[in-house]
Amino acid sequence: MPGTNCSVAVCRNNFYKNEKSADDADQQIAFFTFPKDKKLEKIWIERCYGKDEIKTKTARVCSNHFKKDDFVDNMYARIMGTRPKLKLKNGAIPSENLKYLGDVSKQTTAISA
Repeated sequence: MPGTNCSVAVCRNNFYKNEKSADDADQQIAFFTFPKDKKLEKIWIERCYGKDEIKTKTARVCSNHFKKDDFVDNMYARIMGTRPKLKLKNGAIPSENLKYLGDVSKQTTAISA
């Protein structure tokens, strides 16, 4: 993943920055590939709000743009007190830290798959 940057226009998170903060588990950022579903992919692209074309096969969106509810609950990690590997629920849509969208709380944040 070296060279990975978040595709959201207002975000500066990248893999290198994440590696430097590896000692602080609360600072760790996960990067997610774009969904294969074309409708959902289009929404993700709109949320990224970039001027450049997004190559969705290689582009990523970081975990800072999703709500806690967008992630699958990893009960094992919770019980063991370990840091879970983040996994998105089906239909999750980036909705956090997207300054250009204003108040996205009134907008749909997930699509049923």
